[in-house]
Amino acid sequence: MIFVDTSALVAMADRSDYYHVPAADYLRSLTIAAGGLVITEYVLDYVLDETFTRLRLTIGHSPAAAFGNAIMTSNLYTVVNVDARIFRLAWGWFKKYDDKDFSFTDCTSFVVMKALKLEKAFTFDRHFAQAGFACCPGNDMG
Repeated sequence: MIFVDTSALVAMADRSDYYHVPAADYLRSLTIAAGGLVITEYVLDYVLDETFTRLRLTIGHSPAAAFGNAIMTSNLYTVVNVDARIFRLAWGWFKKYDDKDFSFTDCTSFVVMKALKLEKAFTFDRHFAQAGFACCPGNDMG
């Protein structure tokens, strides 16, 4: 299984995003047989929340809602709800790494990846590599 980050979701949905083409190409290369994709979701500012909000600002409400519906009804994704234990562990990551500029959403994603024993992230966010995860598609991340 592969973890999916906000940067990849935004790139898939927003044709003007710098990473749109590599994201679309990479997504096409994935199959459900390979284990699917994992996204974290929580009521607060986590991957889906972050994605839908960013898309609403960049491509508008209707396309953001349509993309959200596609994600939420797809069999390709497993939505992981972050509970209080994961929140506390993410808070620990956030406090520990004062030498990094990890967002709290990043830290939550890292904890979920560790809990699910995921080593790869579909992302264009360099923080995942800094945290020790393999990044796919693996091109020049900002």
